[in-house]
Amino acid sequence: MKSLNDKLWIGGWALILNILLLLPQATAAELNFENVFESHSAVLLIVEPETGHILDANKAASQFYGYSRIELKQMNIQDVNTLTAEEVANERKLAKKEHRNFFIFRHRLKNGEIKTVEVHSNPYQYMGKTVLLSVIHDISKQRQMQDDLWHYQGRLEQMVDRQTAELKETHQLTVMILLIGILLLLGLIAALVFAIRKLQEAKKVEQRERQMLDEIIWGTGVGTYEWNVQTGVMKTNKRFLEMVGYKREELEPVTIETWKNLTHPLDLEVALEIIEKTFSKEREFYESEFRMTHKDGSIVWVLSKGNVVEWSQEGKPLRMSGTHTNITSLKQTEVELEKAKKIAEEASLAKSEFLASMSHDLRAPMMGIRGVLGLLRDNKTVVKQESDLLDDLDDMSTRMMSLLDDILDLSKIEAGQLQLDVDAWEPAKIIENIVSLFRPTALKKDIEISTTASQYLGYWCKTDDIRLRQIVSNLVSNAVKYTKSGSVDVDVHIALGEENDRLVIEVKDTGVGISKEKLDGIFDRFTQPLQKGNTQGGRAGLGLAIAHELTEIMGGRLTAKSTPGQGSVFTLSLPVQWAERPVLEHKQDFVIAPLKVLMFKANPVNQKVIASMLMRNGHSVSVAEDVEDMLAYAQAERFDVILLDSEMAEDGAFKVIGDIRQKQGPNKDKPIIAFAKLSPKQKWDELTEAGVTSIIAKPVKHERFFAELGRLFGDKKKS
Repeated sequence: MKSLNDKLWIGGWALILNILLLLPQATAAELNFENVFESHSAVLLIVEPETGHILDANKAASQFYGYSRIELKQMNIQDVNTLTAEEVANERKLAKKEHRNFFIFRHRLKNGEIKTVEVHSNPYQYMGKTVLLSVIHDISKQRQMQDDLWHYQGRLEQMVDRQTAELKETHQLTVMILLIGILLLLGLIAALVFAIRKLQEAKKVEQRERQMLDEIIWGTGVGTYEWNVQTGVMKTNKRFLEMVGYKREELEPVTIETWKNLTHPLDLEVALEIIEKTFSKEREFYESEFRMTHKDGSIVWVLSKGNVVEWSQEGKPLRMSGTHTNITSLKQTEVELEKAKKIAEEASLAKSEFLASMSHDLRAPMMGIRGVLGLLRDNKTVVKQESDLLDDLDDMSTRMMSLLDDILDLSKIEAGQLQLDVDAWEPAKIIENIVSLFRPTALKKDIEISTTASQYLGYWCKTDDIRLRQIVSNLVSNAVKYTKSGSVDVDVHIALGEENDRLVIEVKDTGVGISKEKLDGIFDRFTQPLQKGNTQGGRAGLGLAIAHELTEIMGGRLTAKSTPGQGSVFTLSLPVQWAERPVLEHKQDFVIAPLKVLMFKANPVNQKVIASMLMRNGHSVSVAEDVEDMLAYAQAERFDVILLDSEMAEDGAFKVIGDIRQKQGPNKDKPIIAFAKLSPKQKWDELTEAGVTSIIAKPVKHERFFAELGRLFGDKKKS
């Protein structure tokens, strides 16, 4: 009889143990493992049994430990277990001794908090190998409750023992039935307690996580909402409403209509369109910026983000949640930045226009000075000493004109107004001319200068010859300037390519060289590429910068290599568009009969130079002091040609042109030549429409002026 009772006791406790163990297993068997693993509210880990490496973790584990899923998969179980290896071994022995199928450990979360946990581990076939599937329960606060439960179970066992002892004297069948009933009752109670405890723990975890999330969101100043799409009701946090200055009781019930009423009508239409695209799954997430009206009447800019978190079986949106972020200050910053950008652009444009205007205004008197120098040098009575001084003045004026040209080019580049004048040219001829131009200077310094351009004579391509001359002249000028002795070589070759060929020009010198520090900024503006201690130069440091920018505008590359004390190599590479040699008319010389010229006294120096040259060539010149004087001359006398300046005061040029062309005076059909700045182009069009015959760009080049006179009045020379 005693043996039978012992078996009943053992069977009963085995039944209870199986009920406790099989509860979670039964649930797992009913569901797809992956879905259950990911969505289960319990903390689940898959662990490599040999190494303790964490192979995978579910969302609940990530939330519990504070690590992302990716971080957990890179960790070992010992990274979170605070027990030493010896303490872990003792716990395993204790669990075995107490016949427990779980272990009690202390785990450290990412934030440093220590939690007492139960770890239930069972072997499981995962991806073709045996792993441990561990279920972790936080029992920090429930440990006492568990101890009480175990104590209660012990009391029940004592009661059963006492009742069993009292019933031993009764019938054996009655004892067995009662015993089995009690055991079943205990098992059901234990299972119920276990289930209730798990449910309570899950609710506490959920509440704790929700509270933690709310605290985090509150700290960021972000408003949150949960929108029931079917009913229109919106659950919001306090910050959502405070963002627009309201308390909850002022707007309740809060619905989607509340949001619509507070949103700017123009922005609402766009936001609703984006929401519809999110509902139709054209967009994965909802994101929109819009203006909302604050309680005090001010405008609040809001960045709204959201996602549909629940769909119906028919694919209709049921619930959408998201955030509102106040971006008013960001928008104000954007407006201020846009204003600052506009101001900077206007300032840059004003600077460029000022530089262009200044260079034009400076070039005009400089051209006058150079004209006077030309007249003086043509004077046969000039003695040797005076001639040398005139040469010095001519050299300095040339440098000044070069600097003014640099400033003008720079202003055009900055304003985006520099345009290329592309035509068919022979680049080898251009390069040979440049080398010939600098050969006298090189020979004075005992420098050998050479070029290989002759091998490409006869090759024509489309390019801007003025800009090509400007770039190469700058490179050759620098090479000669910074070379004390040795050589300057200008090598030319054609690099053939699949898409296009390239003209490559290398200017090599044996000069002072450039240090690495200065070489890095060699193409920066206002940079002098000189070694310390070299006193040559005198330019403003714009030449190479302008050459580099011109090269890029022409679609090419300009690079530099240099070794201090050994020399430098500048390489210009330009795309080549080959062209046929143009059919040119032979240059014709003209003889101009004496002309009677009426001109306006605009710039006194230039007026005197032009008048002197005209008179030296046998022409008579009348100079008008002002507009009224000009009109009087034009109506009183007949002239062969009339010279005007487009910048005469109070649109005087147009007044003179209109008076001459409209009145039946002696000069109604006579040619009128106007001197005008290159820009704005609109001024040229207006002058042409007003009745001007020819326009010559300022500053006036005398060759261009007399060529135009030859075109209008010249007779071809007889050979």
